[in-house]
Amino acid sequence: MPAVRTRALPASVHAVNEALAFLLELAMLAGLAWWGASLHASLLTRVLLAVAAPVAAGVVWGLFAAPRSHFRLPAAGVLAVKAVVFVVTALAVYAAGLHVLAIVVGVIAVLNAGIAAVDRDASGGGGRSHPDTSAADVIDDRDHVGERGAEHPEPGQRDQPVG
Repeated sequence: MPAVRTRALPASVHAVNEALAFLLELAMLAGLAWWGASLHASLLTRVLLAVAAPVAAGVVWGLFAAPRSHFRLPAAGVLAVKAVVFVVTALAVYAAGLHVLAIVVGVIAVLNAGIAAVDRDASGGGGRSHPDTSAADVIDDRDHVGERGAEHPEPGQRDQPVG
C-alpha cells in the first residue's frame, strides 16, 4: 500500500489558511477595483480601470496560479506569479491612498503564502511534476503521493475493457 500524504499543519489550521488565501484573493480583486475607481480621471476611464484591472489580475491568476490553471508552473513559478499580482495590487492600493490597508494585507498575504508553502512542502505537493496530475491530486491530503490508483486512472484509460 502506498504511503499516505501527511501535512505539516493540522487539518483545521490548513483549512483556515486556505480560507484566508481565498479571502486575500477576493481582497486583491476589490483593491484593484478600488484603485481604478479612485483615480483622478474621467468617469469612463475610472469605470474601465475599475473593471479591467481586476479582470486582468483574475486572468493572470487563472492561467498561472490557480489550482486548476491551464499552464502548469512549478511551485516556485506559481509563487512568483502570486507575488507579482499581490505586489502590484499592494502598490495600487497604496497609490489609492489606503496606505495602512495596503501594508497590512501585503504582510498577511506573505505570511499566508509562507505557511502554505511549508504545508505543501511537508505533504510532498511542493511542485507540479506530473502533467496529468489534477489540482485535487496535489491538494487533497487523502491522496497517495505520486501514485494513481483506480480512482485516478491515467487519461484515456477510463472506459477501456479489462483483460
